[in-house]
Amino acid sequence: MMKLKRLLVPILLGIMGSANAQVQTIFHCNTKNNKQIFLGFEPNTNTVTYAFGKDLNHPEMMLQRNIQQVRGESHYSSAEGATINVVDIPNGNALYSVQELYTQNTTEVGVEVTQKGKRITFVSCKNNKPNISNLESFASELSQ
Repeated sequence: MMKLKRLLVPILLGIMGSANAQVQTIFHCNTKNNKQIFLGFEPNTNTVTYAFGKDLNHPEMMLQRNIQQVRGESHYSSAEGATINVVDIPNGNALYSVQELYTQNTTEVGVEVTQKGKRITFVSCKNNKPNISNLESFASELSQ
């Protein structure tokens, strides 16, 4: 995992556009189609970056939002036996929700895309497992 973090930082420095950027990896996983889902935060500029694609140096999609535009939620329900961690990145009428949902019977880890409140797709991480995840703590901070 440490090797992966070292790999992502140079890639994301290019994405963030500054050699001085201190990108924190919030979430990263590979999909079943060998694409990557990435969520990062650059505290000096309060910028959250979502990137998706085979090559993060040239992502198929990249969204950068000020942290004030991003929502997060993290909670555990003992009654339902469920844990959810989610960070929502808006893009016009669409919403990209990087999420981890764990219940007794279900595990969903990846990104859900909704448009006008309707689910368009869910892109799962390979084996429903992230390579790196700090989603719970980041989502908790956003919800405060």
